[in-house]
Amino acid sequence: MLTPIDHGTWQVLRAALRHVRRTRKPCPGWRLRLTPTRRNKSGQFLTDMVEAGLLEVVPGNPSPPPADAEVTEAVREPGPFHLLYAVTARGRHAAEYGEHDANASYNSSEDGSV
Repeated sequence: MLTPIDHGTWQVLRAALRHVRRTRKPCPGWRLRLTPTRRNKSGQFLTDMVEAGLLEVVPGNPSPPPADAEVTEAVREPGPFHLLYAVTARGRHAAEYGEHDANASYNSSEDGSV
């Protein structure tokens, strides 16, 4: 069954893909909080995306946000924002088409994966 993704999730997936394609490294979680709203303050949206199979946590230590970066205090606290994320094949499909099949398996041999 096709599951549509909301606009905020789509934006996060596209931002993560751009970061990976530009740097060839996984994306730090603090870079994926695109708009500081109450809904994404805790970082639960990242955990939900990992559970949905759109993102995966990559081992490693992310670089902290620069001191002059426009981030809120919620981003500076430990949690999902202090992990590295890579977009899965399901996440790449959802970023391209705005929907994904929760029951289907996706081929991860496409370029752009980390």
